[in-house]
Amino acid sequence: LDRTSERILFHFDVDVIDDTELPVADVPHKGGLSFADAIEALRVFLASPKTAGLVVTEFNPSRDPESRHARNTRQWPCRNLLIIPNRLHH
Repeated sequence: LDRTSERILFHFDVDVIDDTELPVADVPHKGGLSFADAIEALRVFLASPKTAGLVVTEFNPSRDPESRHARNTRQWPCRNLLIIPNRLHH
């Protein structure tokens, strides 16, 4: 993709994360990626200078009635991905 595209929009479904760490997907997965591995994969993908954005999907708020995971999920791109250089304005 990096060689054939001018810009890349990344789409990330949270259901790839093991539901013992993030039990908010409509289709929970046992044996999915750890939260840490998912963040590391996103760091690698989003480091491309062609990154146009990140869309996070499959988060079902009804599976998180106290919004604990929602708060953490909103914060983790900021906490974990801000070390990636901003390349959206070149």
